[in-house]
Amino acid sequence: MQYIIVSDIFGRTAHLTHFARQLHGTSIVVDPYQGQLQAVKDEQQQYYAFMAKCGHDHYLKKLNIILSRVAKPTTLIGFSAGGAAAWRSQAAVKNPHIKKLVAFYPNQVRHHLDVVATMECEFIFAKQEAHFYVLT
Repeated sequence: MQYIIVSDIFGRTAHLTHFARQLHGTSIVVDPYQGQLQAVKDEQQQYYAFMAKCGHDHYLKKLNIILSRVAKPTTLIGFSAGGAAAWRSQAAVKNPHIKKLVAFYPNQVRHHLDVVATMECEFIFAKQEAHFYVLT
């Protein structure tokens, strides 16, 4: 199995790289910063950096290109903004080789409820979120 791991706003980190190595099969890490490690910032500063350097729509376009080239069975694993980008991208690309999406804390999907799943999707949300009411 191949895995495509779509990072959060922090991009490629030592922890994400370690996670990718633990998976059996091939792992590709997609991040908003072309693989360049980012200086550690607090979440608010990192979000501003993400929006300035990439943003949600550009991240989606980048992921669409990558997913359109997938030619073997693949599972998507997305974290936060990466999970939301993967949610939108799986619907746009509709690649039959992509078999499943697992997204951790993809809070931005709440803005894309019109998106239709083309595969099995599993979402893991926080019980509480400071920025919005989780149960709506």
